Amino acid sequence: MAMDNEVIKAILKAEEQANQEISEAHSQAEKTKKSSETVEDETYRKIVESCRAKAEESRKMAKQKAEERYKKIMDDCESDVAKLKTSADKNLMKTVKLVLREITSGGNKP
Repeated sequence: MAMDNEVIKAILKAEEQANQEISEAHSQAEKTKKSSETVEDETYRKIVESCRAKAEESRKMAKQKAEERYKKIMDDCESDVAKLKTSADKNLMKTVKLVLREITSGGNKP
């Protein structure tokens, strides 16, 4: 009977030890799971940051290209306006000369 008690105590102690080891393993598994989630969260955050940085760089490049295009269009327009003004001035001078010729000739054709 003493031997039976010792065996039962040993079995109970082994069960208690096993339960403690299982509890520690479970706790460690939870820590590992949280750690992997943290790594996943960090990876996700880095990907999002990278995408935001790329989007910002694309936005800046698009703005720069638009400004360059705008400047070229404005320069072309200013050049066209200058050409039109020169042409209009020439036509105005021709018209003035014709009118003056008509006035000075008394309306007679030369």
